[in-house]
Amino acid sequence: MTRNSAKTNCVKWSIFISSYIPLYFFILIITSDKLFGLFRPQKNWCEYSRYLLKNSGELLFIIVLVLVIICSFWTVRQILNASATNHNIIVCDVKSSQDTIISYIATYLLPLTTLDNGNIRLIIANVGLFLVIGFLYVKLNLIYLNPTFLFFGYVPYFSKSKIIISNVSYEKLRNNKSQNRNDEHEKKWNGAYIANGIVVIRKEDNE
Repeated sequence: MTRNSAKTNCVKWSIFISSYIPLYFFILIITSDKLFGLFRPQKNWCEYSRYLLKNSGELLFIIVLVLVIICSFWTVRQILNASATNHNIIVCDVKSSQDTIISYIATYLLPLTTLDNGNIRLIIANVGLFLVIGFLYVKLNLIYLNPTFLFFGYVPYFSKSKIIISNVSYEKLRNNKSQNRNDEHEKKWNGAYIANGIVVIRKEDNE
């Protein structure tokens, strides 16, 4: 595997993990009783220690989940705030990805079925499912399936061999003619390639 290929796969896996941010928050809400238990007054240190020991697995899971949420938000912000390094991006045949995103959201429901019963086998099965989905996500270049982008005002689009992540309106992207009356060529956009075939086009870089 080349260095560029490894970097591209790393970016795609980071985007995949960040696509589950809404699910992470749902899990935190469901497991909030364990988290709030840390701040409940206990009779003495021994009782508090027993509580920590009894719920150590759940508490460790919550801590890891919080760290994943923080890292995911940081990843998304880094991607969406990428400075324009390419000034000759041609956008054509723009297509929306809304229907596929809605379908992807349905996969959030699957892990939630294991949260109440604590069945370790079902949890392992769902972790395996998560990894399989991640593998397909990366191999099939499905990074546009990320509802988190929408929370920041960015929408994924298809454009021939490119995937565009942009806060520019759909209508403006489709109207890709140059604004210069003397120029009949297609408009060239400013943006940043975050991986092979994946480009971020920001409104701020094209005003």
